[in-house]
Amino acid sequence: MEYKVDLKSLRSTIEPLMRKVGDLQLSLFRSDKLQVRRKVDQSYVCNADIESEEMLMEGLHKIFPDAGFFAEESGKSEEETAYHWVIDPLDGTTNYVHGLPYFGISVALTYKYEPIWGGVLNPIANDFFYAYKDGGSFLGDQRLNMPKEGSMRNTMIIIGLPYSQNEGFAKVLKHVPEIARRSYAFRHFGSAALDQAYLARGGLDGMFFPRLGWWDIAAGMLLITEAGGKVTDFHGKPVDYDYDSYLAGSHAVHEELLDLLKNGPS
Repeated sequence: MEYKVDLKSLRSTIEPLMRKVGDLQLSLFRSDKLQVRRKVDQSYVCNADIESEEMLMEGLHKIFPDAGFFAEESGKSEEETAYHWVIDPLDGTTNYVHGLPYFGISVALTYKYEPIWGGVLNPIANDFFYAYKDGGSFLGDQRLNMPKEGSMRNTMIIIGLPYSQNEGFAKVLKHVPEIARRSYAFRHFGSAALDQAYLARGGLDGMFFPRLGWWDIAAGMLLITEAGGKVTDFHGKPVDYDYDSYLAGSHAVHEELLDLLKNGPS
């Protein structure tokens, strides 16, 4: 597939932009300059979110002006285009506003809503992850390869929960007791973008959550699949921008989790 942009070269321009945004976030983190309010769904938004998104949109438009935007704070741009920048400027805002050092920046480029380039930055740990379609997944210059073998016995499993305690929230919680019993450790860290990046690295083994936002997964799912992992919904079907559930892991762990999600509590 020929794209209008050279995917391999995007790192050279997007990484410096994301690191600049990360520096902004670090300057406001645990600062008296941080301004916080609640959105309609009661989730937090702060000036670091808004300023980060503005900086990303301005920089990404210069890098590839043919692409529209699908951003957490400002929504989807109206122009008709096959390409979109999908942005979560500050994933883990709740952690951020509480002074917890687990948050990140997620940027993806999609073609007809399929991720073809993705980057995730952890400003605290200085970890930059990126992947591009059919080109691999990387932490800096290190190629990432998820393990092909494994079982639930030795796994660390991650869940994500929406702020609204709706049907999706309940769907995830009902599976927690059995999956927690079968795994080695069970966690909820509060940043789906970072969770997916560290899953691709191999530090985590599997994750599942109900629908969050498209910006939460567009970059992360490419990191995982290009590292050799598997991403589906709870029924084993492909995930796209209109997904209702998300399941990812190494092939072996994904298979076990999928079986538990399909055949667990009703």
